Amino acid sequence: MNLQTLPFDILLQVFSELDPFSVLRYRRICQRVNNVLQSPAFTHIISRHLALMHVGRLLGYRNESLFCIVTPLFGNDVKTQVHAAVRSIFNSGIRETTGRHPGWVGPTYVGFELFPASKLEIVPIDPKVSFELAMVPLSIESFRFVGPIPDTIGNLDQMNSFAVASNMLTGPIPASLGRMVQLERLDLNHNYLTGNIPPALGNLIHLRDLTLTNNELTGPIPENLAFAKLERFCLGENYLEGPIPECIRHCVLLKTLACGSNNFSGCIPEWIYGLRNLRSLDLADNQLNGVLSPSIARLTGLEDLNLGSNMLEGVIPSEIGVCTSLGEICLDHNRFSGRIPESISRLIPNAITLLSDLTYLCLENNLLTGPIPTDIGNLTSLETGLRLGYNQLSGPIPASISALVDLVVLDLSHNQLNGEIPSSITLLRSLDYLCLEHNFLTGPIPTDIGNLTYLQELTLCYNQLSGPIPVSICGLASLKILDLSHNRLNGEIPSRITLLRKLSHLCLEHNDLTGRIPTDIGDLTSLEKLRLGYNQLSGPIPASISRLVKVKVSDLGPNRFMKYPSQDA
Repeated sequence: MNLQTLPFDILLQVFSELDPFSVLRYRRICQRVNNVLQSPAFTHIISRHLALMHVGRLLGYRNESLFCIVTPLFGNDVKTQVHAAVRSIFNSGIRETTGRHPGWVGPTYVGFELFPASKLEIVPIDPKVSFELAMVPLSIESFRFVGPIPDTIGNLDQMNSFAVASNMLTGPIPASLGRMVQLERLDLNHNYLTGNIPPALGNLIHLRDLTLTNNELTGPIPENLAFAKLERFCLGENYLEGPIPECIRHCVLLKTLACGSNNFSGCIPEWIYGLRNLRSLDLADNQLNGVLSPSIARLTGLEDLNLGSNMLEGVIPSEIGVCTSLGEICLDHNRFSGRIPESISRLIPNAITLLSDLTYLCLENNLLTGPIPTDIGNLTSLETGLRLGYNQLSGPIPASISALVDLVVLDLSHNQLNGEIPSSITLLRSLDYLCLEHNFLTGPIPTDIGNLTYLQELTLCYNQLSGPIPVSICGLASLKILDLSHNRLNGEIPSRITLLRKLSHLCLEHNDLTGRIPTDIGDLTSLEKLRLGYNQLSGPIPASISRLVKVKVSDLGPNRFMKYPSQDA
């Protein structure tokens, strides 16, 4: 058979049936074949083929395999090109964390191994299955994609899911993804993608999940991303900027809107409160200003609200109490003023029930005034934490707080609270963090403080507490930080305090403590900070103190010590 005499269409069909990653080597047979292989028609055919190339592995705990997404358009030397590109990526020092978001740690490895270019294996991708299923035939448990997403990815227009989260993908998001019009899920989160979000993504009318979190994307959100079927819209932890675009108001089925940790500015738009299906709203760590509208009451199904670390001001609207499904409220690090709404902790007019599902309440670092609501104990589901620190709250700690029996973190520090620490606080048996520092609290430390057996940090410094250090503190075996400094405590340091073997910080300075330093102080071998100065301690400094080799900060004076330990102790 003479190839020179075959019609163009026949040659096109013949070469279309061959391996698209090796067919280009036939270009040298004759000019006629070369014309076919370089024709737009043939380019269109082979551009619909993509594959995974097994290029190497990360060396470390899991020895993860490395794959590149490749296309035949790379030409005859596709293996050589990909091999060089991957080597360049690693030699340039790809980071293990993205620039400003250290919360995500990328793949941990001690080195990498690239296979020889001549031995790289190519595995075709079935364009009819979801992208993540393409790895199933390989039977590889642990792998990562590395390198850019090729522009030809858009030719996989029959796929309904493209999910490649937590990989090492680099470069821009290809606009050609907008041609994958059957996509219902697009998940590119936790990669190293750069550039703008392409407006072409607005063509994905069937999209239900768009997740681009934790990359290095810049610029504004395109105004045409109005997805009628979208339920999950996650763009957090990038460098996106500008106002929150109005196109999102058309995502009427939206349940999750997560745009935190970016550079968005302007006010929270009023229309956002019309997204009646919203369950989670995260706009934290941006540059948003203005007020939190009373229209928040329209989001009756809201379960998580995080607006922390912005520049919001004004009062927290009492209408927030209508959102009875709320499980977490984070409004910290803003400029909210006025009182904490009573509606957070009890019924408000026309409200059906309490915020009984609330598990986390964080209002710290604002300008809130007035007392802590007396019915704070009604929030019986609070578990993760109650953080009201760094405000201007006054009055006593409500006794009802003892009803929060599942609470793990309680931080009321840096306020103007007064009165005694309620003894009922010792009923909070799940606490591992209790911080009441920098207030005007008086009276004794509750005798039964030792009942808080899970406590890891107890910070009561800078108050006006008096009386002895309760012996029961010595039973807090998990305690790592104990700071009772800058109070009016008296009596001796309990000798059994040396049983707290996990203690790293022991700060008792600026009190009226008397007696001796416990003889076995050297048993606290985990100590890194020891502050006992500005008391009335006396007697010799125990020789065992020389065993505290981890101590970096030490302050023992002025006191009334008789002598220092000998050099050979």
